[in-house]
Amino acid sequence: GHIPTELANLNMLDAFDLHGTNINGTIPTELGRLRRTRLPLGLGKAASLSSFDLSNTLLTGTIPTELADLTLLKNLNLDHTVIHGTIPEEFAALSLLEVLNLSNANLTGGIPSSLGNITTLKFLYLDNNNLSGSIPINVLNSRSLEILSLKNNQLNTTLEDIFSNMKPQMIKLYLSNNFIH
Repeated sequence: GHIPTELANLNMLDAFDLHGTNINGTIPTELGRLRRTRLPLGLGKAASLSSFDLSNTLLTGTIPTELADLTLLKNLNLDHTVIHGTIPEEFAALSLLEVLNLSNANLTGGIPSSLGNITTLKFLYLDNNNLSGSIPINVLNSRSLEILSLKNNQLNTTLEDIFSNMKPQMIKLYLSNNFIH
């Protein structure tokens, strides 16, 4: 089956988890509407969705930029899907995002430097894609990033560039099977 667009009408939804199911098709752009507030009369800014997990599914297509409208999202997991394309620059708007997992998803292009502007991002998993270019300095010197996993891509950089720009709070750094020299 596929993800129905009517899901966007569930404006009280806090978490959405379909990982490991046989869901296929594309991610509906209408899901960006799930950002509506939960409290009446503007008494709060609690977004409808804080966790979005579609990992280990048969989803195809590209990542909709409308997911960046889920501004209070803390966890976005599209690991082990059949999506393709690039990582949206618009994800920089996810100012409360703590975990971004886009591993094993056939992604191409570079890593957006804007991801380094997400001051709450602790865990960034982009391994097993076809990402190319260098690792943005803005990502390496992020003050919040604790785990950076970029293994099995086509990234090209030097160890000097990596270590001269990293912050000391980094706990785990995975760079194997890239063009590191």
